[in-house]
Amino acid sequence: MDNAYDGESGLYMAEVNEYDLIVLDLMIPKIDGLEVLRRVRGDRNNVPILVLTARGSVEDIVRGLDAGCDDYLTKHSNSWNS
Repeated sequence: MDNAYDGESGLYMAEVNEYDLIVLDLMIPKIDGLEVLRRVRGDRNNVPILVLTARGSVEDIVRGLDAGCDDYLTKHSNSWNS
């Protein structure tokens, strides 16, 4: 398992490595996740991409799916007290 902490290094890793799956956050520094997704798909890379992000509006989901992600999941904070 590899980790990239910004879009620039994530994009590079996707270009030089072969992955079974990419889990991608949209809110990452340098190059945002949506642009990483577009560039990976623009390179004809068909690796499955799961977007896992805090951006959960309908517009965000549509943008992610239109850009080529295979699935889109939102992170939700839990406000339950124990």
